[in-house]
Amino acid sequence: MSQPGKATEYPGARIPKLCEFTCGKAHVYVYDSVSALGQAAAQRATDLIHAALSTHGRARVIVATGRSEEH
Repeated sequence: MSQPGKATEYPGARIPKLCEFTCGKAHVYVYDSVSALGQAAAQRATDLIHAALSTHGRARVIVATGRSEEH
């Protein structure tokens, strides 16, 4: 587990997380709010798209969510 408040390790990440751990092959990051989680996810997606564009000149994006209702 990482130290609280440590930024995620991938390039460009700036959103502090509470902790991280691995479960099987999944890397799990825990944030202090839904807003922080959304910001971190958006930053990660941005970084991956930019990397694909600079490497391949194009990017294909498929977006999905399991959340269908506000609770």
